[in-house]
Amino acid sequence: MNILALNAGSSSLTYKLFSSTEAGAIVPLAWGKAHRVGVVSCTPSFLEHQLKDKDAATKHIVPIQDHADAFTRILSWLARHNLPIDAVAHRFVHGGQHFSRATLIDKDVLALLRECMVLAPLHNPVSIKMIDLALERLPGIPQAAAFDTAFHASLPDEATHYAIPLELTREYGLKRTGFHGLSYQAVMRELEHHWPSYRKDMRVVACHLGTGGASMAAIKNGQSVGTSMGCSTYAGLVMSTRCGDLDPGVVLALLSQLKCTPKDLQRMLTRDSGLLGLSGLSSDIRDLLPRLREDPTSRAGLACRVYLHRLKHFLGAFLALLGGLDMLVFTDTVGLTVPELRAALCQNMEWCGMHLDPDKNKSVSGNGIAEVHARQSAIQILVVPNDEELEIARQAAQLFGAA
Repeated sequence: MNILALNAGSSSLTYKLFSSTEAGAIVPLAWGKAHRVGVVSCTPSFLEHQLKDKDAATKHIVPIQDHADAFTRILSWLARHNLPIDAVAHRFVHGGQHFSRATLIDKDVLALLRECMVLAPLHNPVSIKMIDLALERLPGIPQAAAFDTAFHASLPDEATHYAIPLELTREYGLKRTGFHGLSYQAVMRELEHHWPSYRKDMRVVACHLGTGGASMAAIKNGQSVGTSMGCSTYAGLVMSTRCGDLDPGVVLALLSQLKCTPKDLQRMLTRDSGLLGLSGLSSDIRDLLPRLREDPTSRAGLACRVYLHRLKHFLGAFLALLGGLDMLVFTDTVGLTVPELRAALCQNMEWCGMHLDPDKNKSVSGNGIAEVHARQSAIQILVVPNDEELEIARQAAQLFGAA
């Protein structure tokens, strides 16, 4: 069975086509990514494709209007290379109260998924669009959904409850759920199977730093005990176009001063804020870091400083929550490929035994687990790929096999 795993981010669409055998092996056949989908950026959008037996990926610089356009181009490329699709597995960011594990998609499940669209307005509607397009263009092909919120089901009550009237929490489900769970699951699986010094009882802070969304998680005994995100994907770190943590008073003041609707404010906080709103230049931290070096007082420099300050804030909070730290992990596109950002977060952290090796940090390729800590560091600092698509395919393959 060939399973197409789709990972729709807020500004990207990653795909991998896997061959799943009856023996349980899952082998990638082709993979790629649509970059900078529908975003304001200093560099153009582009598509990457890679075949299993080819040494290098092909890159196509093309305008990609939205995720539907990206999906259409991906399907066309797979068809041109005679790669059939037998099943489709989707990343679904927020499962709400309905879903705490992966599920097959039928008419009833799809109706429940549509109810969850408002819970993650940058992601869930995109995933629904991918499901609808797959139903239209791959009729009769089974589909499944795997959820980002599932990994954080282990959060204790004190980490999930907001200090609002408890009746409101119970009636509307307004609790911290956390996100990027598939990424964290993939990272922990990679460490467990491929890093000799990893132990399950380790205290880990994992930084999922993407080109769209970003979060941090505190992990102990392999389970999530803390997350920077909340009941929505707005909260926590500064992101490309999302505000991150915000005083509720700011929301009330904006509603009052701007005389805008909640829908207008939602768009502002999710699409016009974050790095883009602060810098006025780009939503991509990779575009802004050079300007931080040139002029820290510029709008772009301010955006970088706020971004880094929030990262440091949560690192300190999770150090306290875990009672110390054994391992700091960087993952996802920015975490894997931007050594300046890793260096900035680790700067002045020697007081807790964290020492980054500058040479190791600069030489990371991002293709496998790499250590970037110095010899004297009491805390391991690792760069770990997060194969979310493999995690999605694994969870889906179990469902397709059972069905």
